[in-house]
Amino acid sequence: MYPGLVFNIDDQSDISKISTEEKVTAPLFMQVFTADKGTEDLAIWYGKDFFKQYGDISFARHGQPLAQAANAITSGAQVLCKRVVAPDSTLANTIVNAKLASKEEQQVDAEGNPLYKTPSGEITTSANGDDGSTNEAYVKKVVSITYETTTVAGNKNDINDLKSSAYAAGTYADTELGEDATYPLFVITDIGRGVSAKKFRISPDFSASKTSDYMKYNLNVIEGTNVLETMQFAFDPSIVMNGKSISFENVVKTQSSQIKGFIFEDAIEAMINNLAEMTGTPVAELKNNDILFAHDKKGKALESIVVDGDIDLTVSIGIPLASGSNGSFGTAPMKSEDYSKEIVKVFDGTFDKSVYDVDNLKLDAIIDANYDVTVKRAIEALVTFREDTMYFRDLGLGLKTLGDIVDADLDSTRNRYCASFCNSYDVIDPYSKKQVTVTIGYSLARVLVNHFNNGCNRPLAGQLHEFIFPEIVEGTVNFLPIIIPGLDQKEALFDARINFISYFDGVPTMESEYTSQERYTAFSWINNTLAIQEVIKAIRTKCPKIRYSFMENEDLEKYQEDVNAVINKFSSNFHSIKLEYAADPVYEANNIFYAVIEVQFKKFVETELFKITAIN
Repeated sequence: MYPGLVFNIDDQSDISKISTEEKVTAPLFMQVFTADKGTEDLAIWYGKDFFKQYGDISFARHGQPLAQAANAITSGAQVLCKRVVAPDSTLANTIVNAKLASKEEQQVDAEGNPLYKTPSGEITTSANGDDGSTNEAYVKKVVSITYETTTVAGNKNDINDLKSSAYAAGTYADTELGEDATYPLFVITDIGRGVSAKKFRISPDFSASKTSDYMKYNLNVIEGTNVLETMQFAFDPSIVMNGKSISFENVVKTQSSQIKGFIFEDAIEAMINNLAEMTGTPVAELKNNDILFAHDKKGKALESIVVDGDIDLTVSIGIPLASGSNGSFGTAPMKSEDYSKEIVKVFDGTFDKSVYDVDNLKLDAIIDANYDVTVKRAIEALVTFREDTMYFRDLGLGLKTLGDIVDADLDSTRNRYCASFCNSYDVIDPYSKKQVTVTIGYSLARVLVNHFNNGCNRPLAGQLHEFIFPEIVEGTVNFLPIIIPGLDQKEALFDARINFISYFDGVPTMESEYTSQERYTAFSWINNTLAIQEVIKAIRTKCPKIRYSFMENEDLEKYQEDVNAVINKFSSNFHSIKLEYAADPVYEANNIFYAVIEVQFKKFVETELFKITAIN
């Protein structure tokens, strides 16, 4: 290099934007249900996005599980959702293809008037000469683009099947200049299987493109007359903006919660190359214009390319997604024999093993929604494995006697991670305004939100902690235990560790909060179990961040301080809680930090015993 002084300025002065998004700290429940639409992935939803995703909340079609999830959402919870569909349901999809062909087209002037050529070669707007002769239409050879849409029937959410079907229709690889070739461009599908009411529209955005280096297009997702989403993409899949690809496929993948989509990059590249050769236009110049609709970036029609055909990608009502089917679920999923089988697959990990991931999925509760007994057994196994999640188990609808209730709970798993509730009743469905019958899980999905927010160490019963259910239609509770001479039904339910509602001054109130474990210990109460589970989840969050600390004195002390800092945040939830490192040479030799957390729970008044003494 020549002698001299060189400065390289490395600008690292990026100014960070202040985030206005609040971190959601609401409790996380898990609910599995059917719905008219929505993703089939396990996904956490909060607030209005839940309703945008899953559509109408129909108790008639989807029963308590969907209504209960909505009740939890409107009460302020986060919900880990899984929409199940019939095994034979199909995915709505549309494939957009383009065909190229050479044609001659009569040219027009700036006002749109047809142009003609006189025998002497003069260009005019007059069809007839002064001498009465007929002028020849002034034509030029252009390339026409015709769009076609196809769909793959019977697709079971297999993207590879859609791709191979689209490729099979394409002939561009066999045609030298693309004459009459079919180029598969995009595939758009619904986010999940089932009958779909969604449509899409693609339109050029000239106002945003005229000052840009590339052409921008708007992709609208439409349902009925509502535009659900609008995204902007570039037809050229190589375009990068602000460090991100804005190809059709990447934009849909990163921005849409309503559809899935992918592109055929090789077909798009072949189409552009063949257009360039057929029109004699450089590839770079073509890419800089509106190839899809034959305009330049300012909206002026191109002279060498025209768009023909019956399919208008810009049509205002949109192009429908076709071939979606609900399969054996039809419009009444709960009547299908596959309904409970598909729900079991979620809770037992068949669908997604991540339900067992205690490190990354910090789940607070699973609330029963009148699930089948096979589903109940799967949830019991899940929470027993996790140990950091409580299962609020119902015993079904319409149990009228103490014997029916005890019998319904006989085969239930009995441990501190499960709690049984015997009540069902009627409520007014807020969506249809009809009176429907639900198990207590529907109401627990509401009251548990404030419970977790305000301190899950508090007892989950009584009017003091707002475990009341004003939504119950009077006179519809299935069973209210009584105490009469020779019969104490409340004691019988306590012995069976089954929770129940009682009325106090006309207010339906949760009167007990027992876990189902048979041993009578501090973990016989739900709130004590929840309080410990809260500490466990907090330590699980902290430890991976400080793991691999050395077991030297200073490092070990710092490690203990960090864990103690987590525990101390919850000290007010217990009578006492402390951590002590248990020095053990065997554990140390195996690089294991072993500590003991000693806890004493707060006691609370469950039963009042008054002695009345009469004195003079």
